[in-house]
Amino acid sequence: MKKNFSLLADSPEFLAGFFTEDIYHVQPVPAKITSQEPDSDKPPASAPGLAKKPFMPSAVATPVIRVLMTYPGQQQMPAKDKNFLMKVLSAVKLDMKQVKLINIAESSNFDFAEAIGDSRQVITLGLEADRLPEGIAKPGLYDLPDLQLLCVWDLTKTANDKQRKRLLWEWLQIMFPAKKSK
Repeated sequence: MKKNFSLLADSPEFLAGFFTEDIYHVQPVPAKITSQEPDSDKPPASAPGLAKKPFMPSAVATPVIRVLMTYPGQQQMPAKDKNFLMKVLSAVKLDMKQVKLINIAESSNFDFAEAIGDSRQVITLGLEADRLPEGIAKPGLYDLPDLQLLCVWDLTKTANDKQRKRLLWEWLQIMFPAKKSK
């Protein structure tokens, strides 16, 4: 019969022989909070020591949905379009943390395969046909080998057109089916 035992409780002689170095008591250094935004991974200002972020293996990381768009002369998507995109994504139970926005307007040597990386789901917003994979006519939802591709109009045109919004909604429901509750 095996005996389950704890090293600390059942074998203090082992510990005394194993730990032969001197033990030093070091005072913890208070954490410095530099961000004004609340962050649950950081300790409060009064907590001793520094908190470490939990290790998250890449195999369990949230899949990234790439959104390729064209906004010439702009660094970011206009607020109105971003708000519309956030509403659209939330309707299919997605949020901006799962999306990588890529503005390809100024890319002279654009490579579609390079832009999508290892993403398995890609949405294009207002891309011209010459920027899409060969044989893809937009708009539409395409199931390609190892890739689900949704090509739609730019968000400003889509937000102002009921027919385009309806089509976008139908394609998104196919691309991101709702999880069934138990």
